Amino acid sequence: MQLTASDVSFISLNQDNLGLTAIDEIFHTLAENPPTSSKMEKPSMPHAEAIQDVKYDFVVSLLHLQELSARGKGKLQLPLRLSGDMVPTVDVLIPCCGEPLEVVLDTVKAACSLDYPKDRYRIAVLDDGRSPAVKDEITNLSNQFPDVRIHYSSRLARSASHSRAGNLNHGLDYLAGLKEDQAEFVAVLDIDMIPLPNWLRSVVPYLLTDKTVGLGNSRQKFYNLPNGDPMVQNHDIMYDGIESIKACNGASWCTGTGFVVRRTALEQIRRFPTQYHCDDIMTSAYLAALGWKIVYVPETVQLGLVPDSVNDYVKQCQRWHAGHMYNVFLLRSSRANGLATIRQRLQVTIPSAMQVLTSFVVMISLIAVPWLMFHGNRIVEYQSPNQLRILLILESLNFYTELYSGYLRSKSSDFTGHILADWAQITIVPFQIITCFRVILSTLASGTAAQFAMPKAYNSKTSLPWFQKLIKCITRNSPLLITLLILVSYILTGFQTTYSLLTTPKPLHTLLSSPTLYPTLVLLYLKYVLQSLSALSCILSPSQWPTREDMLDRDPVTKIAYPSAKAMDSKRVRPWQTYTILSVIYHITLGWALLNG
Repeated sequence: MQLTASDVSFISLNQDNLGLTAIDEIFHTLAENPPTSSKMEKPSMPHAEAIQDVKYDFVVSLLHLQELSARGKGKLQLPLRLSGDMVPTVDVLIPCCGEPLEVVLDTVKAACSLDYPKDRYRIAVLDDGRSPAVKDEITNLSNQFPDVRIHYSSRLARSASHSRAGNLNHGLDYLAGLKEDQAEFVAVLDIDMIPLPNWLRSVVPYLLTDKTVGLGNSRQKFYNLPNGDPMVQNHDIMYDGIESIKACNGASWCTGTGFVVRRTALEQIRRFPTQYHCDDIMTSAYLAALGWKIVYVPETVQLGLVPDSVNDYVKQCQRWHAGHMYNVFLLRSSRANGLATIRQRLQVTIPSAMQVLTSFVVMISLIAVPWLMFHGNRIVEYQSPNQLRILLILESLNFYTELYSGYLRSKSSDFTGHILADWAQITIVPFQIITCFRVILSTLASGTAAQFAMPKAYNSKTSLPWFQKLIKCITRNSPLLITLLILVSYILTGFQTTYSLLTTPKPLHTLLSSPTLYPTLVLLYLKYVLQSLSALSCILSPSQWPTREDMLDRDPVTKIAYPSAKAMDSKRVRPWQTYTILSVIYHITLGWALLNG
């Protein structure tokens, strides 16, 4: 039986009038007056003390003006919650492939403990690793949770293709072969994402209030981030800012986990696309091409893991960048039959092409800066010192505008991101370039956008002395050697230019127009040196990442675990704003020089 909005009871977690009526029981009551702060009371649920307050409103910033304008038109969907037992049926697919057994069990146990009628959802653990231990433990969970329908399935080795999308489609086939009614919705959860009890009750109502919504996508949050987040692994700024803006403009995309998709919509696009790495982006593109809407749920309903070493993090970034490269080939690919028009394909290829192009531009800049600083020639042309003064004033105004915008953007995520966020991950660029060439070569060799195996990363979690660890990292990872060579060249040219300034006095306008002190190059220099040193410290001291168990509150009886209050404390992961502080000091000094020079 399929349910519609008129059959299901749901409530809004905001006092604003949505034109919705709570029909049956309501398990949470809001105050009569709307809150004046940007935080709202969250529904009571198990382990509520471990969950951060959800921010339903967004901090005003320059980047959010368009969002706020759209909110005034009612485009931003406000949080909803299903209530009662008359709820739609859901198939929960949990793909896995070789992850640690304890990670698998924590996710599945949390899925078995959802605040959702047990007869209205079933779970399928899809094991591409074909692990006997996982199979046995899932069987045991069926005894621990007798009211929950838990299934285990694995593909045959000869059919294990198309990566995650193929595994998800296998799960759909497996469930279709059971003598049970097919669920109205399909939910997907990554194996390292622990769902909160209110996950389905938070996402499903978005698909009930509008029959044209094909997929509801939820934000991701991570509980094992190291103190200060030195590798910039959290995505709070993306979800609190970018995704909310996209949602207001009807441009939300599936981000791969914690989403719920309407089965009829999924069948119309012939299930999960298997052509490329990015099955989440392609699923979004295919649904949009057929007129289905995708909504963004601005709530934290799943909590996952980030790679706990620099090597694993680099491999993750390489996979993402490889996905962008494959999307670039999509424009001419005959395999993307679900995107019939050039416009539909451009909607996928243009953002990915910009990502790829940016990596090449940044790489060229990284190589050019030491060369320019070493030669010392001025990089801007001007006819008089006053012209240079005007140019530098405009540069400073641009910086302070960016600083203000970045401050508001970072404030929207409780300062868990860098104020000047564009500095993050700059040391990953050499790895991205190598990935681009690998994809291009593999594609030219096969004639199609062929996938390639990621290079095996060196495990830095060893007891070797730091210098031996560094040597092994370099010898087993050529992009890291490029990164270090660039870093060394930056440091050497920095000393050389500093010595030249101290020994050879020059007019102020000559200094400010040289690569040594010109704002754009100085900031790029600071970015790369600081981020490289941060990455090296993580390579040499991988213990900065906390152990997973230390970040969990585990029930001693049921062994069900949720992230602890310590894990979700935003103050713990706030990064040092070293680059921002040094940039501000430089521009204050520059302003003083312009006023007194």
